[in-house]
Amino acid sequence: MKIALIIGAASGIGLGISNALRKKEIHVIDADIAFNESEQTSTKRYVDASCETSITSLTEFLRKESIQLDYLIITIGTIDEGHSLLYPSQNLAWMLKINVIAPYLLVQHLNTFLNESDCPKILLTSSSAGLGLIHDASNLMPYIVSKHALMGYFKVLHNELSKQGIQVSLLFPNRIAGKLSENSAKLRRAFLDEKDDFSKGFQPNKVVDASNVTPGFIEDFLEGKTYISNNPSIILDKLQAELDYMKQNWSSQV
Repeated sequence: MKIALIIGAASGIGLGISNALRKKEIHVIDADIAFNESEQTSTKRYVDASCETSITSLTEFLRKESIQLDYLIITIGTIDEGHSLLYPSQNLAWMLKINVIAPYLLVQHLNTFLNESDCPKILLTSSSAGLGLIHDASNLMPYIVSKHALMGYFKVLHNELSKQGIQVSLLFPNRIAGKLSENSAKLRRAFLDEKDDFSKGFQPNKVVDASNVTPGFIEDFLEGKTYISNNPSIILDKLQAELDYMKQNWSSQV
């Protein structure tokens, strides 16, 4: 039986992916900061992906139970709003820690558990905010910056690990109902000591439930697709717009 570890499995896309994998009779280990550390089981583990000590505790559990993974799926992330000239640098550092450094640490610590798989796969989660022409930043500077950084990390990781036979895919969820804004508000209050915990970075009004799209994500992931999205036309349109803009505004100097 194939084994998958999902980081960020308590809600939204992570939960949807977990349910979709179980329907395929894949053994799933869910991990999330939202789980109670004192109530962990063999299939539900607490992890704070921003804390290397917490990640180490997760690896110790896997090693103790002699668990070898086939799929490592990372769906964690946070969102915040702020203007590029006004946003506090310590807040940006925290955003980068959650959206870039945490996936980086997770892959570093957990990739060795994929060594014995005959089809090792890693899935990272990005956003359409992480690529393409930006028509309207909508005050989402910290989120956009972090997702562009994650895109760079993914490209290098994909290039390096493909030479070792490990598939690395990137998920671009689009307009999916979840708790990103609400969970981010709680995390900001806890880690940045913010006075208010109101939500920021809401999705557009038209959203779809994660359970309606995550089975498709899993099919593409297991089939070896590099880029996965429930709305790829929006992603491709953004990339084409950026390419057109570059062509029109490129320096004429040789």
